[in-house]
Amino acid sequence: MFLCCCRSIRVAVRTTGSFTREVPHGIQHVPATFHTLPQLVSTSHQFDFDLLLRDLLDDIDQFNRRGSNFTLDYVSDFIVVLTEYHSLAGSTYLATPNFIEKKKAVINVINNDDRCFYGLFSVGCTHPNGTPSVCQTMSRESTSRWSPKTYQSS
Repeated sequence: MFLCCCRSIRVAVRTTGSFTREVPHGIQHVPATFHTLPQLVSTSHQFDFDLLLRDLLDDIDQFNRRGSNFTLDYVSDFIVVLTEYHSLAGSTYLATPNFIEKKKAVINVINNDDRCFYGLFSVGCTHPNGTPSVCQTMSRESTSRWSPKTYQSS
Protein backbone atom coordinates (compact mmCIF):
# COMPACT_ATOMS: atom_id res chain seq x y z
CA MET A 1 0.00 0.00 0.00
CA PHE A 2 1.06 3.64 -0.52
CA LEU A 3 1.18 4.30 3.24
CA CYS A 4 4.14 1.92 3.56
CA CYS A 5 6.55 4.50 2.18
CA CYS A 6 4.83 7.70 3.40
CA ARG A 7 3.64 8.87 6.78
CA SER A 8 0.48 10.52 5.49
CA ILE A 9 -1.30 10.97 2.20
CA ARG A 10 -4.10 13.21 1.03
CA VAL A 11 -6.84 11.46 -0.90
CA ALA A 12 -9.30 13.25 -3.16
CA VAL A 13 -11.69 11.94 -5.78
CA ARG A 14 -12.73 13.47 -9.11
CA THR A 15 -15.69 12.05 -10.95
CA THR A 16 -17.41 12.78 -14.23
CA GLY A 17 -20.92 11.58 -14.87
CA SER A 18 -23.51 11.80 -17.59
CA PHE A 19 -26.89 13.25 -16.66
CA THR A 20 -30.09 13.20 -18.71
CA ARG A 21 -33.51 14.79 -18.51
CA GLU A 22 -36.55 15.00 -20.70
CA VAL A 23 -37.15 18.32 -22.43
CA PRO A 24 -40.02 19.27 -24.80
CA HIS A 25 -37.94 18.41 -27.87
CA GLY A 26 -36.44 15.11 -26.69
CA ILE A 27 -33.78 14.09 -24.17
CA GLN A 28 -30.99 16.38 -23.00
CA HIS A 29 -27.58 14.85 -22.14
CA VAL A 30 -25.26 16.84 -19.88
CA PRO A 31 -21.83 15.88 -18.50
CA ALA A 32 -20.91 17.03 -14.98
CA THR A 33 -17.68 16.84 -13.04
CA PHE A 34 -17.48 16.68 -9.24
CA HIS A 35 -14.63 16.55 -6.77
CA THR A 36 -14.33 15.86 -3.08
CA LEU A 37 -12.27 17.75 -0.55
CA PRO A 38 -9.02 15.94 0.26
CA GLN A 39 -8.97 13.64 3.27
CA LEU A 40 -5.80 13.17 5.29
CA VAL A 41 -5.09 9.45 5.61
CA SER A 42 -2.45 7.91 7.86
CA THR A 43 -1.99 4.86 10.04
CA SER A 44 -4.09 6.59 12.70
CA HIS A 45 -6.73 8.13 10.37
CA GLN A 46 -8.48 5.75 8.00
CA PHE A 47 -10.16 6.88 4.79
CA ASP A 48 -13.84 7.72 5.39
CA PHE A 49 -15.80 6.14 2.53
CA ASP A 50 -19.09 7.37 4.01
CA LEU A 51 -17.81 10.96 3.84
CA LEU A 52 -16.75 10.40 0.22
CA LEU A 53 -20.22 9.12 -0.68
CA ARG A 54 -21.92 11.96 1.21
CA ASP A 55 -19.77 14.57 -0.56
CA LEU A 56 -20.53 13.15 -3.99
CA LEU A 57 -24.26 12.82 -3.31
CA ASP A 58 -24.34 16.39 -1.97
CA ASP A 59 -22.61 17.59 -5.14
CA ILE A 60 -25.16 15.76 -7.28
CA ASP A 61 -28.02 17.28 -5.25
CA GLN A 62 -26.48 20.74 -5.68
CA PHE A 63 -26.19 20.11 -9.43
CA ASN A 64 -29.85 19.12 -9.58
CA ARG A 65 -30.89 22.28 -7.71
CA ARG A 66 -29.40 24.39 -10.52
CA GLY A 67 -31.20 22.40 -13.20
CA SER A 68 -34.32 20.32 -12.82
CA ASN A 69 -35.13 16.63 -13.17
CA PHE A 70 -31.63 15.47 -14.11
CA THR A 71 -30.91 11.80 -13.59
CA LEU A 72 -27.42 10.31 -13.29
CA ASP A 73 -27.05 7.75 -16.08
CA TYR A 74 -23.48 6.60 -15.53
CA VAL A 75 -20.10 7.61 -14.14
CA SER A 76 -17.58 7.90 -16.95
CA ASP A 77 -14.51 8.81 -14.85
CA PHE A 78 -13.62 8.03 -11.26
CA ILE A 79 -10.14 9.31 -10.48
CA VAL A 80 -8.50 8.86 -7.09
CA VAL A 81 -5.79 11.46 -6.48
CA LEU A 82 -3.12 10.48 -3.94
CA THR A 83 -0.67 13.10 -2.75
CA GLU A 84 2.13 12.60 -0.27
CA TYR A 85 1.53 14.91 2.68
CA HIS A 86 4.18 16.48 4.92
CA SER A 87 2.84 18.84 7.54
CA LEU A 88 4.96 21.73 8.70
CA ALA A 89 5.80 21.65 12.37
CA GLY A 90 5.59 24.65 14.65
CA SER A 91 8.43 27.15 14.43
CA THR A 92 9.38 25.93 10.98
CA TYR A 93 11.28 28.51 8.97
CA LEU A 94 11.51 28.25 5.21
CA ALA A 95 13.99 30.50 3.47
CA THR A 96 12.55 32.83 0.87
CA PRO A 97 13.57 31.85 -2.69
CA ASN A 98 15.98 34.34 -4.27
CA PHE A 99 13.63 35.39 -7.07
CA ILE A 100 11.02 36.43 -4.49
CA GLU A 101 13.55 38.02 -2.12
CA LYS A 102 14.80 40.27 -4.93
CA LYS A 103 11.30 41.76 -5.31
CA LYS A 104 11.43 43.17 -1.74
CA ALA A 105 7.71 42.49 -1.38
CA VAL A 106 7.57 39.66 1.18
CA ILE A 107 8.10 39.59 4.95
CA ASN A 108 9.53 36.28 6.12
CA VAL A 109 9.23 36.01 9.92
CA ILE A 110 11.92 34.18 11.87
CA ASN A 111 10.85 33.31 15.41
CA ASN A 112 11.03 30.51 17.96
CA ASP A 113 7.55 30.66 19.48
CA ASP A 114 3.91 30.33 18.44
CA ARG A 115 3.29 34.03 17.87
CA CYS A 116 4.46 34.40 14.29
CA PHE A 117 1.00 35.46 13.11
CA TYR A 118 1.07 38.42 15.48
CA GLY A 119 4.42 39.40 13.98
CA LEU A 120 2.97 39.27 10.49
CA PHE A 121 -0.04 41.28 11.56
CA SER A 122 1.97 43.96 13.37
CA VAL A 123 4.46 44.41 10.52
CA GLY A 124 1.70 44.40 7.91
CA CYS A 125 -0.20 47.11 9.77
CA THR A 126 2.69 49.57 9.86
CA HIS A 127 3.61 51.83 6.96
CA PRO A 128 7.21 51.69 5.72
CA ASN A 129 7.99 55.01 7.43
CA GLY A 130 6.96 53.53 10.79
CA THR A 131 3.62 55.26 11.30
CA PRO A 132 0.68 53.04 12.33
CA SER A 133 -1.92 52.36 9.66
CA VAL A 134 -5.70 52.20 9.91
CA CYS A 135 -5.77 48.38 10.17
CA GLN A 136 -4.38 48.28 13.72
CA THR A 137 -7.40 46.85 15.48
CA MET A 138 -5.68 45.05 18.34
CA SER A 139 -5.97 46.81 21.69
CA ARG A 140 -2.89 48.25 23.34
CA GLU A 141 -3.42 45.90 26.31
CA SER A 142 -3.16 42.80 24.14
CA THR A 143 -0.11 44.09 22.27
CA SER A 144 1.78 44.83 25.48
CA ARG A 145 1.98 41.10 26.19
CA TRP A 146 3.87 40.46 22.95
CA SER A 147 7.60 40.79 22.60
CA PRO A 148 9.41 42.05 19.49
CA LYS A 149 10.53 39.50 16.90
CA THR A 150 13.35 39.28 14.41
CA TYR A 151 12.13 39.99 10.87
CA GLN A 152 13.83 39.40 7.59
CA SER A 153 12.41 41.91 5.16
CA SER A 154 12.73 40.50 1.71
